[in-house]
Amino acid sequence: MRATDLCFTEKVELLEKLNRGVSVRRLSEEYGVGVSTIYDLSKQKDKLLEFCIESDERRLLKSRKTPHRAKSSDLDRVLKERIRHRRSESVPLSRETIMSQARRYHDELKIQGSCAYSIGWYQKFQRRNGIKTVKICGDRGSADHEAAKEFVEEFARIIADEKLSPEQVYNADETSLF
Repeated sequence: MRATDLCFTEKVELLEKLNRGVSVRRLSEEYGVGVSTIYDLSKQKDKLLEFCIESDERRLLKSRKTPHRAKSSDLDRVLKERIRHRRSESVPLSRETIMSQARRYHDELKIQGSCAYSIGWYQKFQRRNGIKTVKICGDRGSADHEAAKEFVEEFARIIADEKLSPEQVYNADETSLF
């Protein structure tokens, strides 16, 4: 039998079928894993389900195979929240900025031991938390969101007052016509 690594969603699915009474041999054939693997998963059931429940990023469970956690879940939580907050403000964050912030939080949270907060750490942090690298192109990062909101409201009022149809409204942005 070939070696097969199951992702978390497959492991949970397998455990649910095992719970419903599907035979171990049938599951072994269906998932391409050994009988002993199924017994091992059965023993780890509580640990696997707990990890799935605690996971912030459900979509990562399809690619993750092992329940490795961060050495400091507090650091991960605080840093992830900081990144979300800064991104909601359209503030660009570089890898170096995030690594520097991690070092700062390491000291502030008084985390025992040392950590290099290297590029390797950053890549694992990204994978663990489902954080993607996002490029902010053009003027998007410096946009005045409040003014944009006011414009949308004003524009909707003008369309209603003038009784314009959708065909009469179009966007001339980036056409060089103005």
